Amino acid sequence: MAKKLKYGKIAIVIFLTALIWIWADLALDETLPDKPAVVVVEESADPKLWVSFNRAFSADIRITLSGPQTAIANENRRLKDGKIRRFVLDVVQERINRPGNYNLRLLPFLQKDKQIRQVGLKVESCEPEVLDVNVVELVKKSLAVECLDENGASLRAESIEPSKDDMFVPEDRRIARVR
Repeated sequence: MAKKLKYGKIAIVIFLTALIWIWADLALDETLPDKPAVVVVEESADPKLWVSFNRAFSADIRITLSGPQTAIANENRRLKDGKIRRFVLDVVQERINRPGNYNLRLLPFLQKDKQIRQVGLKVESCEPEVLDVNVVELVKKSLAVECLDENGASLRAESIEPSKDDMFVPEDRRIARVR
């Protein structure tokens, strides 16, 4: 006698088996809480923009990572060797390439980082949650050069070569000061 195959029961067995394997894999994930990282501005994004985090070129942050045990162990090794995780902010890609002040929601930005995903890690949380990003448009100007000492006092120089220099600066800048 030929038995009729019951595809519904086969599908349920396959689905339950896959569900058990996925649950077992997720149960092996570990968490690496409160680790240091840094967000830096991509320098080559647009040379006519000055992008900073409250006048700093980088921002120190704390992140919580999760992932497979081997990836967590590798990240721990990196941290013990003094290599903290770097995230690069590309203002053109993030669409914050116009002059102004922006609030960068950090968690979505960190979660789409390719390097983190390639090693199998996931960013669970971060501190701070928002970074203030300042974007200033730079214009090319010819500025007079002034020399300063370590304390910021003006120095009298017999001659300064070059006495003027062409550079990209904020619109209101009138003098190039050199220490």
